[in-house]
This record gives sequence, structure tokens and C-alpha cells, in this order.
Amino acid sequence: ETYGDGCVAGIDGEECGKKWCGQYEAIKVLGSGAFGKVLLAKRKSAGGPSCNQEVVAIKVVAKEDDRDLVEKEVLKRAVGHPFLVQLLSFFHTKRSLYYVMEYLEGGDMFCFLTRCGPFPEEAARFCIAEITLAVEFLHKYGIVHRDIKLENILLDRDGHCKLADFGLSQRGIFNGIKARTAVGTIGYMAPEIIQRLSYGPEVDWWSVGVVTYVLMMGYLPFDHETFYHDVLHYPMRYPWGLSRNAKSILQM
Repeated sequence: ETYGDGCVAGIDGEECGKKWCGQYEAIKVLGSGAFGKVLLAKRKSAGGPSCNQEVVAIKVVAKEDDRDLVEKEVLKRAVGHPFLVQLLSFFHTKRSLYYVMEYLEGGDMFCFLTRCGPFPEEAARFCIAEITLAVEFLHKYGIVHRDIKLENILLDRDGHCKLADFGLSQRGIFNGIKARTAVGTIGYMAPEIIQRLSYGPEVDWWSVGVVTYVLMMGYLPFDHETFYHDVLHYPMRYPWGLSRNAKSILQM
């Protein structure tokens, strides 16, 4: 099969650098959306046995999209951080940008939660601690993620969490500078974004709070159909069974 422009699999496509064509062979599409698609691919080793081929994830996006230049910068900044998905390489063709990233075998948190059910509080705390370190790192460099959700938290083979997908991230948010663009995912968006107010890094912490709630309860705190109204007019309701410490964290 041919994915993207055909360059990834080394099949007929637009002209690209010789060292990239044929180096990666697409296996399947892991996911797709408005901003592009993510492929599972294997990197061909020169003259090496097939069993030694490295499996990677390749995100393919339109070259004219400025959002993806921001994503490239964020991924480069994230190199070496244990709880941010790692960029291994990057290349482009006339039409597309290709981000070669580590492939995390555990999949995303949404699928894991759907398969295994809610977390005990101790396990949720462990996961959120790792995501908190990732978010703090981004904020240190003036980067607001703006789309923290279960689907953008990936798991490695040991169960550690890594924050991914920086396509909606905004850079330069520090020293009082604010963003105003209304972006994000219903269910996770902060009140400031819903009201189209200016906002800063605090919107990420709202989303982290929602993720914390979902990990422990297995569902979103606000109904999807009435989300915009409920998040502005109704206080958070804490189900029976949550510990005092868990409620305290969610109220911060």
C-alpha cells in the first residue's frame, strides 16, 4: 500500500531526498485526523537482517500548515525528556512534512482505559505525576499544549506515560503574554477557551484535571451534549468513593 505521498514506502511519489526514499517502509495507518495521519513503519537497515529493523511512528502533515512548524520546534525541544514523545528524525517533500517518532507499544491511554477500566487512585497518581512533569517542562519554555486528553497520552512497554501530539500547541506564552485562539477537544477544554477569553498555561492544568478525573472514574466529568453550558454554570460533582486527597487534587 502507498501512504502519504508514497515517499515513506519508497513507492512512486513526489521527488524527495535520496537518503529518505526507501529508508522507511509503511506497515499500516495508526490514526488520522484533520491535521494529517500517523503511520506505523519500519526503518530499513542497510544490509542488516530484517529482524533488526526499527519500528517507528511517522506523522505526515501538509507542508503549508504553520501549526506543524510549531510542532517541529516543540518536538526538538522535547528531545531527551522522559515523559514527552521523542522525535527521531524529520524530513520533507514538496507537499508534506514527515516526523519520525518513537513507536510506543502500549498505545494511547483512551484505548487502555476502554480495555482495562478505571485506575486505582495510586495508579492514577503515578500517571498524572509523569504528565505533570511533561507539562511543567513545556510551560518552562513558554509552550502551552492546548489539547491534553487521553488520546494524546501514550504508554511505553513498561506502562510509563508520554505526552504526544503538539499540533495545537502555542509557543511564546510567558511573561504575561496570552493566547486567544479557541482550540482543543470538547470535554477537556478550559472555561477560558469556551468563553473565548485570553488565556495562558492554566488551560493545560484544567485539562490535566479532567484527565485525572477520567482515569479514576472512567468517564468525563461533564456530559458531552451539554458540555459548553455545564462547564460554565455547574460546579464539579465528585462521585461517592473518591478519597479526600483525590478530591483535593481535582479542586486545585
